[in-house]
Amino acid sequence: MKVCDICNSSSHRGTIVKAQDMGNAARQGFDPYTSGRLSADNTALNTTVSKILKEQGMSEAQIRSYIANMPKPASPEHWKQSAISGSLSQSDWYICDICMVKLKPFLGDNANEHKAPALRKWWQFWR
Repeated sequence: MKVCDICNSSSHRGTIVKAQDMGNAARQGFDPYTSGRLSADNTALNTTVSKILKEQGMSEAQIRSYIANMPKPASPEHWKQSAISGSLSQSDWYICDICMVKLKPFLGDNANEHKAPALRKWWQFWR
């Protein structure tokens, strides 16, 4: 199972988007934050981390301190700049079907070129 490079969800099917095409989509206005596929804060992550740390026996004060020191998510402007010419522009992207629906209008005619190969089961190695 692969993980979407936008929303981090696991997906059996998806699309490979070339780095240059993703940069062009960012230039055309694609923003995973406004599309609802990426959160500008760590609310969901903080809740999950808090629950895990509580199960491990950490106190509320220790949990708050741990969460306060976690890295902050990138801003939408930073994401866009990185997708166009920064570290995110260096490799192709694996995009789940849900994120692809949001991204496709920004890809133009290139959207159908990059269908990811179907994942094979362990016994299908000969295909």
